[in-house]
Amino acid sequence: MSFFGSSSSTPSSSAEVKAAIIQQLQQEQAITNARALVDRINENCFEACIQTPGSSTSSAENTCLSNCMNKYISMWNTTHRTYVKRMSNEQKTNAALAGSGSGL
Repeated sequence: MSFFGSSSSTPSSSAEVKAAIIQQLQQEQAITNARALVDRINENCFEACIQTPGSSTSSAENTCLSNCMNKYISMWNTTHRTYVKRMSNEQKTNAALAGSGSGL
């Protein structure tokens, strides 16, 4: 039987189980983030670019949608990189504090 729906064999040690759980959670978070990005793009770009909904979009609407989507994706990537960098810095700081053995 697979672990969390993966095709790999069942992990045998607690470290492997922990790593598999962390990987699964990271994958689920990535999917959640992608869905949030698509929802935000749909909501904001459609509203901004499609003036009169119909069976097709005009060239100007397509250009507007493309530009809007590119902006949101760029913003999302910048925000994500900044967040990951900040979290990494905080983890390093926390590890350094824990390693110093200060008895606070």
